[in-house]
Amino acid sequence: MVPRIMFRLAFGNVLSLVSLATLASLGCGGSAEPAAAPANSAPAPAPTPAPVASEKPAPKVETVEDQRQSFIGSCVQKTRQQEFCECSFEQFKVIFKDADFSKPLTDSDPRVAELQSQTSKACAGKLPESEVKASFLDACVEGDKSKSGYCECAWTSLRKTLSIADFGNESALADERGLAARKTMVTDCKGKYPAEVAKKEFLEVCVKNTGGTDAVCNCRWTKLKKQMTVEEIVAGTGDVASVKGLKECK
Repeated sequence: MVPRIMFRLAFGNVLSLVSLATLASLGCGGSAEPAAAPANSAPAPAPTPAPVASEKPAPKVETVEDQRQSFIGSCVQKTRQQEFCECSFEQFKVIFKDADFSKPLTDSDPRVAELQSQTSKACAGKLPESEVKASFLDACVEGDKSKSGYCECAWTSLRKTLSIADFGNESALADERGLAARKTMVTDCKGKYPAEVAKKEFLEVCVKNTGGTDAVCNCRWTKLKKQMTVEEIVAGTGDVASVKGLKECK
């Protein structure tokens, strides 16, 4: 069991366009309620009855294409990245092609998470490198400044062989090319990940995911550290199966 701390990537603000607040506003037409008349004002004259139509026209059904202006407008307002937002809408069109836009979306709708995932994969390359780097560092540091040096080193090393678009696609980080990039990274950044932080994170994941006791997980950490560097453990690039003595930790 090796925690993959390094690659819990997030795009933070650049994916705020697919937040429920934005999506819920799509397809919501109609006008506001009229304001109430002041208490002391004279009553308004009765309106002249409108001619009764023989048939009421059917209400317009909002289609996914009708959401383009609202979606892209909201996205550009938040990210100021026109090309990224247009790419994002193309993902939205596919995922929400059969959506009923008369109803608000909820966070339990699996299409919301799917949209965020697809936008990250397909559109990350449309963003400036500074935006992607900032999101990468934020996800890597996770609020602990002691990891900043390692995360900066990791970004520099990975960018030697990985494209900006690769950072939005976790499968690209896990394939053969991504694994090679990570193996180079752990060599380039050896000694930069705080050992005590790595141990603490490892023990938390070990206890939670395996149900092991503190003693068992401490034993596993000790065995791993004898044959792997901290950075290999953190990035998940070491061969855990080859580590001797793990089965002795009971």
